[in-house]
Amino acid sequence: MVLKYKAIGLAFLIGMVLGLLIRGLWLQESNAPDYKNIDGEEIKSDKQSHKKIINSNEIDGLKNKIFELTSELDVARKELSENSMTINFKKSDKTKPLTVSMLMEAGIDEFIAQEIIKRKDEREYKYLQLRDRAVRDGYIGTPKFRKELQQLKIDGASIKNELGVDAYDKYLYAMGQPNRVKVLSIMQGSPAEYTGIMIGDMIISYDGEKVFSWQELNKATQRGERDESVIINIRRDGGVFNILVPRGPIGVKLEAVRIFP
Repeated sequence: MVLKYKAIGLAFLIGMVLGLLIRGLWLQESNAPDYKNIDGEEIKSDKQSHKKIINSNEIDGLKNKIFELTSELDVARKELSENSMTINFKKSDKTKPLTVSMLMEAGIDEFIAQEIIKRKDEREYKYLQLRDRAVRDGYIGTPKFRKELQQLKIDGASIKNELGVDAYDKYLYAMGQPNRVKVLSIMQGSPAEYTGIMIGDMIISYDGEKVFSWQELNKATQRGERDESVIINIRRDGGVFNILVPRGPIGVKLEAVRIFP
């Protein structure tokens, strides 16, 4: 929400500065000598002589300000886009802090649940430290900040390997995050169409690797040799089916869903 208001504010400032720049150029033009009349005689007009002339230095300053604000707006838009892509909690879940009991209700062992909470708190505190350092040192929103933030996300992503896929599945559910991908539509002429994948199918795994998001599925399709045969494990109408497809794009549009593991 803060990023959204920041982007709106920057856009408003750019509009104001752009307005000043246009006005400055117009005043500069209107104060230029006018040597035209109907007889072709050179006559200098003084109709705008009472207006203030904005010099070229001021105009260059406005142009530079627009460039700076536009750059900041691009950064804010990118951060807003990244946040909107990675955060998919329901409103009811956003306000609830994750607890050991919530994880245990999802089927996670108490000891593992305590470790998850500990690791989660550690990552969140590292993010606060990173943001505080970036603000103090003046590089918040810069490529350096985004690189450090991305590295923090990579370090945190190891939780899947540490927990194992089954516990990670329960962890996602307890966190209120999507843990399945569901087929919304099928592209004509694609492998999905001629191999029998249907709308509503839940893709559980690809080539033996369990997938919890469309990003994971996409990465799985890009491994190995193109067009080699791989098995997709899907759930349909309460049953589980194996479908053989060529490795590569499947040709489906997917929906992220959250179901009890």
